[in-house]
Amino acid sequence: MTRPEPAGTRPEPAGGHPEPADLRAEPVEAQPPDPSAIPPVDPHPRRALLWPVLGVIAMITYNTWVLWIPVNGHPHILDGYLSELSASDQPNDLFFRGGDLITALIVGALGIRAVLVWRHRARRAWWLVSAWALIAFAVATFFDAFFAMDCSPTLSDACRIAEETGRLSTIHYAHTYTSVLAQTGVVTSILAAYVALRRSDPSAIHRRWWLLAGCVVEVGALAIMLVMIAADLPWLGIPQAVIVMVASIWFAAVGFGVLGPPLEAKTAAIAEREGIDAH
Repeated sequence: MTRPEPAGTRPEPAGGHPEPADLRAEPVEAQPPDPSAIPPVDPHPRRALLWPVLGVIAMITYNTWVLWIPVNGHPHILDGYLSELSASDQPNDLFFRGGDLITALIVGALGIRAVLVWRHRARRAWWLVSAWALIAFAVATFFDAFFAMDCSPTLSDACRIAEETGRLSTIHYAHTYTSVLAQTGVVTSILAAYVALRRSDPSAIHRRWWLLAGCVVEVGALAIMLVMIAADLPWLGIPQAVIVMVASIWFAAVGFGVLGPPLEAKTAAIAEREGIDAH
């Protein structure tokens, strides 16, 4: 007669070797994250949609020059600087100055946000240089909107002679310096972002190449402008329009957060991961 096995026991397999006991991994306690390394979680993540919208608006308002035919109408206005569209003696100059003003306000907001967000990244010094350069552009363009040229030296011989002899207002000449500062801010911002991205995220190859391409186009168009000025060639506004378009694309890119996840998305992901670890 076969003796029944006690309850709860398992028969030994053939060969006399007992089956190994089930091995279960011991639960590992999650290490608490370093609070200093985590930015604060934004309680209103939906407001992150505001920044892409503002970036697109800045891209549009900084390119009001594309309406030069219906708004200004002079066939040779692009022989000079784009700034001559907003000269005080030009028709509808407030339209173009208003575009610059709106752009300055939006880019200033984008720059301030970039300072707050990018300071949490690796290689923060270069990121902050890029962000502060955006703010420098915004300040320079803000004054550009108010320090408009007195007249268009390209379209008026009298204006050109008065400009060369120093008989125009101080604001007219100050416009040159604010425009140079604005352009310097754009190039510096893109270049600093390229260096920061290269040092902090080696895997972001495509984004680095796009930034480098933007720098090359900006500097190349500026070099062409200088050659055209020295040679007294027409259509000076064309390379300047290229510079403006690259800059406006950069503003939209900052708004969309293409250099990395925005603060709201990053901190929400961290909070979700912490919730999973806690369980």
